[in-house]
Amino acid sequence: TNEVFLDTDCAYLEEVYDKVDGSSHIALKESILVTKDGKNGFGIQMYKTENSKAIILSMKTVGASSCIDEGDKINILFRDGSRLELYNISDFDCDNTSTVYFGGGWGLRKQLDELTSKNIEVMRVWTHDGYVEEEFSQENSQQFLRALRCLSSM
Repeated sequence: TNEVFLDTDCAYLEEVYDKVDGSSHIALKESILVTKDGKNGFGIQMYKTENSKAIILSMKTVGASSCIDEGDKINILFRDGSRLELYNISDFDCDNTSTVYFGGGWGLRKQLDELTSKNIEVMRVWTHDGYVEEEFSQENSQQFLRALRCLSSM
């Protein structure tokens, strides 16, 4: 279904305070887990820093190479048939993480608008030697939309 149902309850977000440096950010209380078999897939985390207007979207992959390079793609197919291509902004590392920044000095406003208005059907996160691809359940799609909309409105 293409229906986008959203509530206004942002209770699944929390403020995380770093007592050492005094900074804080808003984040999901729990990562959104997108997996069919519990072994391969990815966990999605979202953050918004206190001093920044930027939203950080981070995908931790399992099931392909652990190394991800700057510029590696993230392909998204929405339930309405449209597509979006994003790119990992982080330097080369082997910690299974692909990261995208939206807003602030990073731009990508149009892409953020798409992500906050459509249900994701499939996401493919490229690694150094392949990719991890998973279908989003309706619950995954709704969790993603709700969280990103909440962060965007803060």
